Amino acid sequence: MQRISNARLFLPMHTCIDNQIHTFAGVQLREECDCQMKELRSKYGSDYELYLATPMLTDAYNLPAKKVIHIVGPIVSGNLTSELEKAWQIVIQIHWICA
Repeated sequence: MQRISNARLFLPMHTCIDNQIHTFAGVQLREECDCQMKELRSKYGSDYELYLATPMLTDAYNLPAKKVIHIVGPIVSGNLTSELEKAWQIVIQIHWICA
């Protein structure tokens, strides 16, 4: 496996797949995400947050993949939304670029 797609960034105590990805990848993944966010905040301001459908690529560490594609997606309950569709289209594009 080359990449694992993560539709949101890690939120502690949240029951989504992102928690599982961060847990099984190991603490290194959380450290890399934190480092990347610190760099972005130093560049764009301390209150900077990634926008919807903004991707971030990290190493996969202990996961059976080389990379994890993190992307900020909307919180949805059961229905496909245009925002969720946009987020996944970007993940698919990144997947093919990295292939």
